Amino acid sequence: MTDTAPQRTQYDLVPGMTAYRLNAILKRAQFGVYAAAIAAVVWYVFAQSTRGGSADRIVTYLIVLVPVLTWITISILLVRRRDAAETAAGYTTRAGVLHQFDQVDPLTGVVIRRAGSAVLTKPGRPATGDATGLSAGAVLNGGSSGGVRFDGRSGKTGAMLIGIVVVVAVTLVVAIPLIAAPPDGADTGFVLAVLLLVLGLTAVLIAAVYGGIALRTRQKTTAVARRRPDAFVFLSRRTPELQDALEELMGKYPSLGQSVTVSVGPLGVELWRGSADEPRVVLPWSAIGHVHPGRLLVAINNREFPARTIHIFLADGARLDAPLPVYGRHGITVAGADRANQVLDAFRRYTMVA
Repeated sequence: MTDTAPQRTQYDLVPGMTAYRLNAILKRAQFGVYAAAIAAVVWYVFAQSTRGGSADRIVTYLIVLVPVLTWITISILLVRRRDAAETAAGYTTRAGVLHQFDQVDPLTGVVIRRAGSAVLTKPGRPATGDATGLSAGAVLNGGSSGGVRFDGRSGKTGAMLIGIVVVVAVTLVVAIPLIAAPPDGADTGFVLAVLLLVLGLTAVLIAAVYGGIALRTRQKTTAVARRRPDAFVFLSRRTPELQDALEELMGKYPSLGQSVTVSVGPLGVELWRGSADEPRVVLPWSAIGHVHPGRLLVAINNREFPARTIHIFLADGARLDAPLPVYGRHGITVAGADRANQVLDAFRRYTMVA
């Protein structure tokens, strides 16, 4: 991880919206496009049924597919255009992609990841002199939480499940009047079939995906907890930043899964893969300088999520940042402040939090 050219510590951002912000806006807007397509199908089917006819399936498919595919194509082209503008200037603002370019903070242009490596090489500039005494590396690589604890709201899993229930309830509220009091001459059978089919498939898909994630998370954390009864166990994720920090510290190390189970106990910080009998990686407390509560952009399926993260500073001088994003108890969403602080308190028993 050596650079042949002088390392830059900051870039002047190219004019216009950053690729990071554009990508975030488009990802949020896509749900509106999908909802509008479904609403258009429901309206079309209902309109046909009130006229005594049946909906043409080809037209139904086109109403769904054409807007969605058009939106996906436009989104990809727009993001690629902004990526090209940024990479022409030598940097990117997006996490988890384009690792051959320096990644910079999308607001300030400060380098937070060097090209070719996810480990932050501290910029050659003086420390920020922050009153909390946090190291420059901790602040630049994840952002300070404003103290030695995580702040903010609790986890989002409950709110997400409530939102799903609300959507299902609204769908039923729309369907019931069509059954009880259909318009004159309307055949609501097909409309009802479409609504219930969509509702049923959605419920099955959500239950299968989230239920499977929660079950697998419980199996992994329970297996590790049985082997380390005196340790605190939580779920994290393998990130490029973590991989490069381990390579710098250890050279070659056993492979880790995308999902990593972490135990924090007297033996140190242990990283487990699946339900293995032994941890894949052990970071003894003697190798850890301090930990810092911060944030990290975690890339999942070409989307980026700011996750509350335990930044572990390793090696001589605590110069390597091995970040462990914290996930909720069920592994469905990133952790809220309450869960992240429980993890932080487990570290606090054995090392300094700064």
